[in-house]
Amino acid sequence: MISYVGFFLYIVLNINTIEMGLIDFTKNYILRKGDLKEAKIGHVNHALEEIKKASANYKEYVVLLTQNGSSASDAPVATIISNTFDEVPTWVRDGAGTYSLHFQTEIAREKLVVTCNPYTLMMGNNFGEYIVAGWNGANSAYVTGSYITRSTGVIADPTDGLLYQHVFSLKLYN
Repeated sequence: MISYVGFFLYIVLNINTIEMGLIDFTKNYILRKGDLKEAKIGHVNHALEEIKKASANYKEYVVLLTQNGSSASDAPVATIISNTFDEVPTWVRDGAGTYSLHFQTEIAREKLVVTCNPYTLMMGNNFGEYIVAGWNGANSAYVTGSYITRSTGVIADPTDGLLYQHVFSLKLYN
Protein backbone atom coordinates (compact mmCIF):
# COMPACT_ATOMS: atom_id res chain seq x y z
CA MET A 1 0.00 0.00 0.00
CA ILE A 2 1.42 3.40 -0.97
CA SER A 3 0.61 6.20 1.43
CA TYR A 4 -0.16 9.80 0.45
CA VAL A 5 2.94 11.98 0.77
CA GLY A 6 1.87 15.28 -0.78
CA PHE A 7 4.35 15.27 -3.65
CA PHE A 8 4.67 13.12 -6.74
CA LEU A 9 7.89 13.09 -8.73
CA TYR A 10 7.48 12.86 -12.47
CA ILE A 11 9.87 12.57 -15.37
CA VAL A 12 8.76 12.96 -19.00
CA LEU A 13 11.14 11.83 -21.71
CA ASN A 14 10.58 13.41 -25.13
CA ILE A 15 12.69 12.96 -28.24
CA ASN A 16 14.63 16.20 -27.70
CA THR A 17 14.03 17.13 -24.05
CA ILE A 18 13.78 15.70 -20.57
CA GLU A 19 11.30 17.41 -18.30
CA MET A 20 11.36 16.69 -14.59
CA GLY A 21 9.33 18.18 -11.78
CA LEU A 22 7.12 17.62 -8.78
CA ILE A 23 3.36 17.69 -8.49
CA ASP A 24 2.43 19.26 -5.15
CA PHE A 25 -0.96 17.82 -4.18
CA THR A 26 -1.22 20.07 -1.12
CA LYS A 27 -1.25 23.23 -3.29
CA ASN A 28 -2.65 21.71 -6.53
CA TYR A 29 0.05 22.93 -8.90
CA ILE A 30 3.08 21.59 -10.73
CA LEU A 31 6.65 22.60 -9.97
CA ARG A 32 8.53 22.32 -13.24
CA LYS A 33 12.29 22.26 -13.61
CA GLY A 34 12.53 26.07 -13.61
CA ASP A 35 10.32 26.27 -10.51
CA LEU A 36 12.44 23.76 -8.62
CA LYS A 37 14.88 26.53 -7.74
CA GLU A 38 12.05 28.10 -5.73
CA ALA A 39 10.99 24.84 -4.05
CA LYS A 40 12.36 24.01 -0.64
CA ILE A 41 14.94 21.29 -1.22
CA GLY A 42 14.09 19.72 2.17
CA HIS A 43 10.53 19.11 1.01
CA VAL A 44 11.77 17.53 -2.20
CA ASN A 45 14.18 15.22 -0.34
CA HIS A 46 11.48 14.29 2.19
CA ALA A 47 9.03 13.47 -0.60
CA LEU A 48 11.60 11.30 -2.38
CA GLU A 49 12.42 9.41 0.84
CA GLU A 50 8.71 8.78 1.52
CA ILE A 51 8.21 7.49 -2.03
CA LYS A 52 11.22 5.18 -1.60
CA LYS A 53 9.91 3.81 1.71
CA ALA A 54 6.40 3.31 0.36
CA SER A 55 7.63 1.42 -2.70
CA ALA A 56 9.74 -1.10 -0.73
CA ASN A 57 8.00 -4.22 0.52
CA TYR A 58 10.29 -4.48 3.55
CA LYS A 59 12.34 -2.47 6.02
CA GLU A 60 15.98 -3.43 6.41
CA TYR A 61 18.94 -2.94 8.70
CA VAL A 62 22.20 -4.10 7.08
CA VAL A 63 25.60 -3.52 8.71
CA LEU A 64 29.20 -4.68 8.70
CA LEU A 65 30.03 -5.90 12.23
CA THR A 66 33.49 -5.78 13.78
CA GLN A 67 34.23 -6.61 17.42
CA ASN A 68 37.46 -6.44 19.44
CA GLY A 69 38.19 -6.70 23.13
CA SER A 70 36.73 -8.66 26.02
CA SER A 71 35.32 -6.07 28.43
CA ALA A 72 31.62 -5.37 28.91
CA SER A 73 31.96 -2.11 26.96
CA ASP A 74 33.40 -3.85 23.86
CA ALA A 75 30.18 -4.12 21.86
CA PRO A 76 30.42 -4.73 18.12
CA VAL A 77 30.94 -1.66 15.95
CA ALA A 78 28.30 -1.51 13.21
CA THR A 79 29.08 0.22 9.94
CA ILE A 80 25.64 0.88 8.46
CA ILE A 81 25.16 -0.14 4.84
CA SER A 82 21.38 0.42 4.86
CA ASN A 83 18.81 1.31 7.52
CA THR A 84 15.20 1.96 6.52
CA PHE A 85 13.84 1.49 10.05
CA ASP A 86 12.72 4.62 11.89
CA GLU A 87 15.50 4.23 14.47
CA VAL A 88 19.12 3.21 14.87
CA PRO A 89 19.29 0.14 17.13
CA THR A 90 21.97 -0.36 19.80
CA TRP A 91 24.56 -3.17 19.94
CA VAL A 92 25.58 -4.63 23.35
CA ARG A 93 28.19 -7.21 24.39
CA ASP A 94 26.29 -9.76 26.54
CA GLY A 95 29.27 -11.99 27.25
CA ALA A 96 32.28 -13.58 25.57
CA GLY A 97 31.42 -13.91 21.86
CA THR A 98 27.73 -13.11 22.45
CA TYR A 99 26.21 -9.81 21.32
CA SER A 100 22.69 -8.45 21.05
CA LEU A 101 20.97 -5.77 19.02
CA HIS A 102 18.18 -3.77 20.66
CA PHE A 103 15.38 -1.75 19.05
CA GLN A 104 13.20 0.68 21.02
CA THR A 105 10.05 -0.49 19.24
CA GLU A 106 8.58 -3.98 19.11
CA ILE A 107 9.06 -5.91 15.86
CA ALA A 108 6.72 -8.69 14.67
CA ARG A 109 8.58 -12.01 14.39
CA GLU A 110 6.22 -13.50 11.78
CA LYS A 111 7.71 -11.57 8.82
CA LEU A 112 11.29 -11.12 10.03
CA VAL A 113 14.48 -12.56 8.50
CA VAL A 114 17.78 -12.29 10.42
CA THR A 115 21.10 -13.36 8.90
CA CYS A 116 24.81 -12.95 9.52
CA ASN A 117 27.16 -14.39 6.95
CA PRO A 118 28.09 -17.70 8.59
CA TYR A 119 31.21 -18.36 6.60
CA THR A 120 33.74 -20.64 8.22
CA LEU A 121 37.27 -19.40 7.76
CA MET A 122 39.61 -22.32 8.25
CA MET A 123 42.72 -21.30 10.12
CA GLY A 124 45.51 -23.83 9.77
CA ASN A 125 44.39 -27.45 9.79
CA ASN A 126 42.47 -27.44 13.03
CA PHE A 127 39.68 -24.89 13.34
CA GLY A 128 37.73 -21.98 11.90
CA GLU A 129 35.06 -19.44 12.78
CA TYR A 130 31.40 -20.26 13.35
CA ILE A 131 28.99 -17.29 13.40
CA VAL A 132 25.26 -17.63 14.22
CA ALA A 133 22.51 -14.95 14.25
CA GLY A 134 18.86 -15.01 15.27
CA TRP A 135 15.96 -13.20 16.91
CA ASN A 136 15.64 -13.05 20.73
CA GLY A 137 12.16 -11.66 21.12
CA ALA A 138 10.02 -8.55 20.80
CA ASN A 139 12.86 -6.10 20.06
CA SER A 140 16.20 -7.91 20.17
CA ALA A 141 18.46 -9.94 17.85
CA TYR A 142 21.67 -11.82 18.67
CA VAL A 143 24.99 -12.78 17.09
CA THR A 144 27.34 -15.42 18.53
CA GLY A 145 30.89 -16.17 17.40
CA SER A 146 32.74 -19.41 18.20
CA TYR A 147 35.55 -21.56 16.91
CA ILE A 148 34.72 -24.88 15.26
CA THR A 149 37.17 -27.80 15.18
CA ARG A 150 37.38 -29.02 11.60
CA SER A 151 38.28 -32.65 12.31
CA THR A 152 35.52 -33.24 14.88
CA GLY A 153 32.92 -30.54 14.11
CA VAL A 154 32.86 -29.58 17.80
CA ILE A 155 31.86 -25.96 18.41
CA ALA A 156 33.75 -24.27 21.25
CA ASP A 157 32.33 -21.79 23.74
CA PRO A 158 31.64 -18.31 22.31
CA THR A 159 34.78 -16.19 21.83
CA ASP A 160 35.35 -12.44 21.42
CA GLY A 161 37.20 -10.94 18.46
CA LEU A 162 35.81 -13.18 15.70
CA LEU A 163 33.60 -10.57 14.03
CA TYR A 164 35.47 -8.66 11.35
CA GLN A 165 33.27 -6.98 8.78
CA HIS A 166 30.67 -9.73 8.95
CA VAL A 167 27.48 -8.74 7.12
CA PHE A 168 24.50 -8.71 9.50
CA SER A 169 21.07 -8.25 7.94
CA LEU A 170 17.62 -7.86 9.45
CA LYS A 171 14.64 -7.56 7.08
CA LEU A 172 11.02 -7.00 8.16
CA TYR A 173 8.56 -7.71 5.35
CA ASN A 174 5.18 -5.96 5.04
